[in-house]
Amino acid sequence: TSNMLQKIEAAPWPYFPVDLMPLLVALAIKAKGEIMFWNKVYEGGLFWAPEIMKFGAKIALADPHRMIVFGGEKLEPAQVDAPNIIRAAIALTMLALAIDGTSTIRSADSIKRAHPNFAGKLQEIGADIVWS
Repeated sequence: TSNMLQKIEAAPWPYFPVDLMPLLVALAIKAKGEIMFWNKVYEGGLFWAPEIMKFGAKIALADPHRMIVFGGEKLEPAQVDAPNIIRAAIALTMLALAIDGTSTIRSADSIKRAHPNFAGKLQEIGADIVWS
């Protein structure tokens, strides 16, 4: 069974919290290997995945609920549109910061709702980020 595809199921307790799925997807994209993410909470809840794919991430959308991430691939800077989901916008930012070059994340105002000084805090720890 070591060759089985690992999966993370986002669902109500005791499963993985669906709000954290975009952040874990971003981490999985940077790690080597394959993993399936299954959103059991929201119909079409993975609608933000195509924006992550603009960085060159290899993701197979199995259906509106499941995606397979093929991690460890080289990513490229991109211009992406952040969804109105705070953690998905943060996941796009995480990936952009992990890539050499300049990326642009449009419509990321959703982050300011929960984290008004998000860019400032990242700058404090050395991130090259500009909020305009």
